[in-house]
Amino acid sequence: MIDDLLSRLDKMFAYDPQTGIVTRRIARGNRAKGSIVGSVSTHGHLNVSIDGGMTGVHRVAWALYYGHWPDRDIDHKNGVPSDNRICNLRLATVSENLANSKMYASNTSGFRGVRVQGRQIIARVRVRGKLLYLGQFNSKEAAHEAYQKAAKYHFGEFARGH
Repeated sequence: MIDDLLSRLDKMFAYDPQTGIVTRRIARGNRAKGSIVGSVSTHGHLNVSIDGGMTGVHRVAWALYYGHWPDRDIDHKNGVPSDNRICNLRLATVSENLANSKMYASNTSGFRGVRVQGRQIIARVRVRGKLLYLGQFNSKEAAHEAYQKAAKYHFGEFARGH
């Protein structure tokens, strides 16, 4: 089934690893041959319809470039979900992918991994779905430093410092 999908992807799409752009090899409906593939999702990823379902263009790009369907998440190294250049894509676990995500808009401390509760400044990091308490600190900066050390330890190159 996967081999069949890869064969069909290769017939349907072309991928430029330098630009990250996927184009159509054949016209389909109102979409012309050579047109750029992808509609932007609410999270900024480009998606394309394949077999009646939406699929991330980054996953299609990976499959076209490497010749196999990715067996894990794909992380965008620079944090830009529409940048599908092959040098910006890497396989990741869910935890690694989340470690490289942008800071939540609901964050009120201004620092990743830092939570202010009344007068308490607390550092935490989420690893494989578990929230690890890193301690209570006198400043947001000190708490963030503890978070950065823990993130680097648990996520290595996937740790986003800000």
